[in-house]
Amino acid sequence: MLIISWLVLQLKKYWKQIIYAAAFLIGVTFLILAMKSCFTPTPPKLNEQEIQKAQDAVKTGNDAQLTEILAASDAREAAIDANVNDAKQITINVTAESRKKWANASFEEKVAEYNRRKAEVR
Repeated sequence: MLIISWLVLQLKKYWKQIIYAAAFLIGVTFLILAMKSCFTPTPPKLNEQEIQKAQDAVKTGNDAQLTEILAASDAREAAIDANVNDAKQITINVTAESRKKWANASFEEKVAEYNRRKAEVR
């Protein structure tokens, strides 16, 4: 009983310092978590299989294959960003929009975009 009364007396005496210490610890925790999220690597936009297919498409001048690779990459990126419930519909929509976008682009623009995405992987 004596210990409890002593703790209550100390709590009444130092309640402001306890609040400041708790706020400081919460702030430091959030700062650490924010810093940690800055250093997590982003997933690559193109995987190794897509890079190989795109290199073959660039060498052979296969415009349709390069369009499909870039559209699939855009769709995968949108699916990662999307909510799990909406991922399928968003993926379908982004794939269709991306196919239209890349169908209207020239082969040189597709090659430039492929090279830019390939550089992000490394």
